[in-house]
Amino acid sequence: MNEFNNTENLTEENYTPEETTLTPEPEKKEKSCNSKTCNYLFMTFLTIAIIVLYVLHFLPEKEAKFTPKPIEGKAGSGEVLYVNLDSINNNYILVDQLTKEIEEKYSQMEATFAKREKDFEQKSAQFQENMNKGILTEVQAQYAYQQLQEEYQQIMLDKENASIALQNEQANSISVIYDSIQKVADVINAERNASYILLYQAGSPFMLHADPTKDITDQILFELNKKEQNK
Repeated sequence: MNEFNNTENLTEENYTPEETTLTPEPEKKEKSCNSKTCNYLFMTFLTIAIIVLYVLHFLPEKEAKFTPKPIEGKAGSGEVLYVNLDSINNNYILVDQLTKEIEEKYSQMEATFAKREKDFEQKSAQFQENMNKGILTEVQAQYAYQQLQEEYQQIMLDKENASIALQNEQANSISVIYDSIQKVADVINAERNASYILLYQAGSPFMLHADPTKDITDQILFELNKKEQNK
């Protein structure tokens, strides 16, 4: 009871609360730019970017300049000379020799394969006869037929390879002839100094007219045949 009575003595007059001081926290300064300043910087960067793009896109590129190759040899006189290829083919000794060699090889090839094909036909006929007479068993017939097939394929392959070899030899012969013409033309032109020497044939669609005074076919032929005769 005394304790309770003592609490009654706690009145507003004798109760003094402790004073507390609240110190506010310092405000954090945020790093931010003024809106007007930010807009100004953004517009400045955008303007610079547009100018750069304009310069790169619209300014003309540096014009490329042609650099001529160094000229070797002396300049020609502007003269144009002509060589009749038909006349070369008909009168050049080397052309006649090479043509005969190729023709002989073609004849030999045809004769060789004609004989092989004839022998094969005889074997095929004998096989058919044996089949009709019932001489061959089924296994023997299959083996003989397979052999005939392989032989025929080999004949065709050999014939094709031989033909290709002769075609290559003919192409090499043509190359030799043109090379001979080129060398003689260079020797002749060392004195004449023409700018062009052209080959032409009768009926060539690009040759409408040839000045006969510029035709050096006879001189070319003379030099070509002289070399062949002196071999």
